[in-house]
Amino acid sequence: MKSIILFFLPVFLHLAGCEKEDLTISECDQIAILSEEEFKNAPADHLTILASEIDEDCLWIKFGSSGCSGETWELKLVGSEKEYLSIPPQRDVRLSLKNEEMCEAYFVKEMTFDLKTLRSSGEKMILNLLNADTSLLYEF
Repeated sequence: MKSIILFFLPVFLHLAGCEKEDLTISECDQIAILSEEEFKNAPADHLTILASEIDEDCLWIKFGSSGCSGETWELKLVGSEKEYLSIPPQRDVRLSLKNEEMCEAYFVKEMTFDLKTLRSSGEKMILNLLNADTSLLYEF
């Protein structure tokens, strides 16, 4: 019995000393992109943002656009690399939509975006959601 305990003791001590790694697993649908090039050049097909809210590290957006089903829409949240020097700092973001559906029906969808890639130094920042003409306080 002593030999079994002595065999597993180093394994247990090693596991007990390990710190939990940050696994970067997101509960959001997508991860926001921080890229000046994408911010300027990502598709900008027409959409209407109906509501938005930040819950911890996820930005929830309810939006609508015309189309046949909305199943082929390509969406991404893109943030500018430029920060406005204010307290707290600010960053412009926009919801990019690529919509090649040529139907006149109107669909409303909801999507969440992980905001961790948009963080700056400090504990909070203001995200200016340009195509909603609104600002949201992101605390992290």
